[in-house]
Amino acid sequence: LLAAVGVGGISALGPKTSLAAGIGIAVLALVYSRPAVAGYLVVGLTPLLAGIDRGQAVPFFRPSEALALVVGLALAARALLGLQTGSRPRLQINRIEITIVLMAVSNSVLPLAWLLVRQQPITTDDILYALVLWKYLGIYLIVRASITTQVQVLRCLWVSVAAAFAVAVLAILQSLSQIG
Repeated sequence: LLAAVGVGGISALGPKTSLAAGIGIAVLALVYSRPAVAGYLVVGLTPLLAGIDRGQAVPFFRPSEALALVVGLALAARALLGLQTGSRPRLQINRIEITIVLMAVSNSVLPLAWLLVRQQPITTDDILYALVLWKYLGIYLIVRASITTQVQVLRCLWVSVAAAFAVAVLAILQSLSQIG
């Protein structure tokens, strides 16, 4: 009932926003019930959504960023609600995560600090470029948290090949229409 009231309120803002909210709620529920779907969606849909600009389909976000945000929230909610009272969450950080975090820090904090030291204005583009590796870290964590078995890894590989095939077919069709 609460979700229906929320979608009804959002639909007053416009059809595009209400459609995005409805899809977001459906994806949230699906990922909460089946976490592996988060990995499949991110691996399969990100290449297909890569060319859509920020704010075109989803306000404030690129569609691939909105998808990652929704599935990340669903996985985080599932993890938080799955914690037992009094238990401590186990975080196992390996060398890959440490390396990615160090790369993200050196790609975001250092350039912005350098701009500040040189007394250059920090633009929106500077901030968006600084967030790129943090977004990659988020995608990595989503796939790592949701894909846990060898069968799921194999499915991810097949989903990735299918997405690459679809992108290749779209590229071929686009190039043929530009030539002829």
